[in-house]
Amino acid sequence: GLGACTSMTIRMYARRKGWPLDHVWVDVTHNSLHAQDADTSAVKKVDHFTREIHLRGDLSDDQRQRLLEIAD
Repeated sequence: GLGACTSMTIRMYARRKGWPLDHVWVDVTHNSLHAQDADTSAVKKVDHFTREIHLRGDLSDDQRQRLLEIAD
């Protein structure tokens, strides 16, 4: 879901601006990390997602940067 939403947002923005974005894909990885809660006797897991965004097209550096900002 996170990857699909990110790529759709980027595509829609690039299309609206008329930018030459040929392809976008997003790799998402997930890890469950142990984290201390405010109560030091309780340990729970925290989900951690990492997103790597790939853009293909004849985009300027400024356009690429803007698309990554929009993704965030």
